[in-house]
Amino acid sequence: MQETCYRKLINAYQGKQDGYIVFNKHKMRTTQLLKDVDSFALSLKSLGFKRGDTLTLFLPTCPQAIVAFYACSKLGLVANIVHPLMTMDQLEKNLKMTKSKGLMFYDILVSDHRELEKFNQILINCSVADYTLFRKGLFKLYTKIKCKISNKAYKYKQLLRKVVGGEFQNPPKRWGKGTPLSQLCTVVGQVALQK
Repeated sequence: MQETCYRKLINAYQGKQDGYIVFNKHKMRTTQLLKDVDSFALSLKSLGFKRGDTLTLFLPTCPQAIVAFYACSKLGLVANIVHPLMTMDQLEKNLKMTKSKGLMFYDILVSDHRELEKFNQILINCSVADYTLFRKGLFKLYTKIKCKISNKAYKYKQLLRKVVGGEFQNPPKRWGKGTPLSQLCTVVGQVALQK
């Protein structure tokens, strides 16, 4: 059996002291990252994703993209990583070409979220506020004022809270040695290029 990226991530941290990643001045423990990966994988499963399905990540370099990538790896899903600034026409062509079942997007990069409903995907709305304490209220206010929200999109943070479980809900005491977000993204990018 071939080792998945998810399993490689776990093996890299086993037996090491718990570290952290930093995003927008917010530190997230390695154990929290792994808990989020497990919870998100279970949420995807509850939404009907199964081995071989495609989830499109229309996201910048952010914790949600990393969590989604490893959750896809864990479930045997295809993580279709696309540039977050591509046009809606390009995105639509990509979704059709890859037969994507779901689409994760960053709220502040899509001014009218309802525009995404036409793609008939399972929509997952991510926010800068999901992983930041720094100016969290400001990001929420900006989204509320500037974006036309879709009622058909699941909120990423609510999906994490909805399902709790997996092998890392009670991790070992010693885990991970602080890995910068950029290194995790580099791993994601290298794996994506290998596929």
